[in-house]
Amino acid sequence: MDVEKLVASFAKAYNAGEITPSDLIEEGVTVGTIDKIIECAERLKMLEAKEKATSSLKNFITYTKEDYDMSWHHELICDGIDDFLDPSNKKEILVLQAGPRTGKSEIVSRRLPAYILGKRPDSPVVFSTYSSDLAKKMNRDVQRIIDTPTYHELFPDTLLNRSNVRSTSRGSYIRTTDMFEVVGKAGSYKSVGVGGPLTGFGFELGIIDDIVKDYESAMSGTVSDSTWNWWQSVFYTRKAKGAKIIIMMTRWTENDLIGRLLDEEKKKGLDTIEILSFPMLYDDGLDDLHPCDPRLENGEALWSDRFPEDECLKIKNRLGSKIWTSLYQQSPIPDGGAIFNRNWFRLYRELPEFEYMFMSLDCAFKATQTSDYVVFGIWGVKGKRKYLIDVVRDRMNFNTTLSTTYLLLAKHRDLTELVIEAKANGDAIISTIDNNPRISVPVYAFNPTSSKVSRAASVAPQVEAGHVYLPDIDFEGNMDKDWVHAFIDEVIGFPNKKNDDQVDMFTQALIRASSSTMGWMEGILNAEDNNVKNEHVDERIRGIADNMGWDIFNPNAGGLGLDF
Repeated sequence: MDVEKLVASFAKAYNAGEITPSDLIEEGVTVGTIDKIIECAERLKMLEAKEKATSSLKNFITYTKEDYDMSWHHELICDGIDDFLDPSNKKEILVLQAGPRTGKSEIVSRRLPAYILGKRPDSPVVFSTYSSDLAKKMNRDVQRIIDTPTYHELFPDTLLNRSNVRSTSRGSYIRTTDMFEVVGKAGSYKSVGVGGPLTGFGFELGIIDDIVKDYESAMSGTVSDSTWNWWQSVFYTRKAKGAKIIIMMTRWTENDLIGRLLDEEKKKGLDTIEILSFPMLYDDGLDDLHPCDPRLENGEALWSDRFPEDECLKIKNRLGSKIWTSLYQQSPIPDGGAIFNRNWFRLYRELPEFEYMFMSLDCAFKATQTSDYVVFGIWGVKGKRKYLIDVVRDRMNFNTTLSTTYLLLAKHRDLTELVIEAKANGDAIISTIDNNPRISVPVYAFNPTSSKVSRAASVAPQVEAGHVYLPDIDFEGNMDKDWVHAFIDEVIGFPNKKNDDQVDMFTQALIRASSSTMGWMEGILNAEDNNVKNEHVDERIRGIADNMGWDIFNPNAGGLGLDF
């Protein structure tokens, strides 16, 4: 037998674990030949690894990113994408559903475009996400992957222009943060924020990664409609014949892009959408579970190394069932967009002895028929329980607001603090009270940096947990508190009701009370200058931020915003 063929034969057996160096020595193979066998085995192993990396997405990822923590659900996602992109698969849209920080974006938004342009350097790819800035960032990440020596080992024909240039002649190849072209090929990569133009660009692979930014955007009917219109009139119209689309997004509501696509699919009797869904905690009652999900027991974690079951339950308790079920389980609750549920509120007949009481005041600018309402709320706190004792709501000017404040201070002499939002007439009210020597109750200026919807979502778990009590007006002692009906109707109708002044009073009260008893919520929501100062952040805040992916230490993050 030819020596080279013999060495190659032994090398294959060596890689397969069928022989060892000791076996070779016993067979009388010389040391020099054994070295050649081992060297050949290493070459064969490298060639085999390269071959695998150019033929499957998961092997490409582990080859180009050696430190990637490939869990079972990542393998299923990669295999699912490979199957979906196979020309024999007639599905048009692949929907990937999984909770935040579970490794989706690294696979779909960064590695997949580079992989496709390596295998198919003549294919145009379009990528979109909720903002143009994030789209540009993903674009740069894809370029960095393609520029690596490791990538060029696999796909030497996929090259990018060496400098950042724009097209100035037919002979140039574009490379910017919005678009790049493969040198000498027809392939390209175009990134765009949702709502942005795609005129002149078509695609054979279209990728959408989180089409809305956060809870507030998802709950906005205006944002939902504009997103759907953009999908119909811009994104979908740019697909080439036989093109594939991958949508990966957080499920917030039933009326999101995925929900609308599924409704349209059902109405038209189509079968073009494939869904791969991975709930954070296994629940065999959920729809669209991946058929190869290895979990057997309800409650088993998706990625126990990163998010063990007890950590998932902590997140669920902090967020409440609505956000948890939508965001982490990919099964949005159909409630018309409301944040609070009527049944969450507890009722009291008699008040307990409180640890402290405070007033929450939401001001307006002036008293007219069209102006906002001024709302006063009197609260008592005992442990985690917050009791709403009294509400005054009316259109008031500055003087009336101030005099009503003094009247309520006289009526409720056990108040230990006034919480006033420092907007509208609030600043002037705060200044006047602070300069009044006869008022000894301290004033806390509430300066929220997050949106109304974000603040409401942040306190919803307290209400769901049964920590908020309202008067039972069927009880004789509370029958005069007829403000309860209007209060509940406004709160449970938020954000779809015209007025939200009682909601503002309500949420700032719960945030303030929580900051006094728990010490973390206000640090996130009421961040000084949009930034939680590191010296004031304890381990609980850091832990919550890490779990949720909140970038609260970034001075440009703009508050909580539920920005996953």
